Amino acid sequence: MAAQKLEVNQQALLLYLRTRYWIAAVLGILMWGAGLLMMLAYLWVKNTYWPRYFERLNYELTEENLVVSRGVYFRRQVTIPLWKVTDVLVMEGPLQRHYGIKSLRVQTAGQGHAMAEGTLLGLADPEAARQLILERMAELKRTSE
Repeated sequence: MAAQKLEVNQQALLLYLRTRYWIAAVLGILMWGAGLLMMLAYLWVKNTYWPRYFERLNYELTEENLVVSRGVYFRRQVTIPLWKVTDVLVMEGPLQRHYGIKSLRVQTAGQGHAMAEGTLLGLADPEAARQLILERMAELKRTSE
């Protein structure tokens, strides 16, 4: 079975990230008066950082692994073996709900902490991605028996 790239809903994710940054900027204006610096930082992030972030954001589901790549200046690639996955959760906070964004959290065995091994933010259809991961896990289990 060939690797399948999971689609990111960039438009909704961009609106979510933009709103999150605007909230931080408004709080900066109200609390510290450093809002001007926050606004300049926002313009830099909007015009420089986010385009590169989306260019390098990649989620790929292979036959045996989930590969998560991201990062602009500090690039990170995490390969999660499907045989180690213990839970796949679809999470949604209030701001995410407003923009139609959900997080897909992949938890694995043997990590020693409650944090997710991989968090996929901004998937176009996280429920379908979750189902696809679960199907691949079941198929991997059947073929290993």
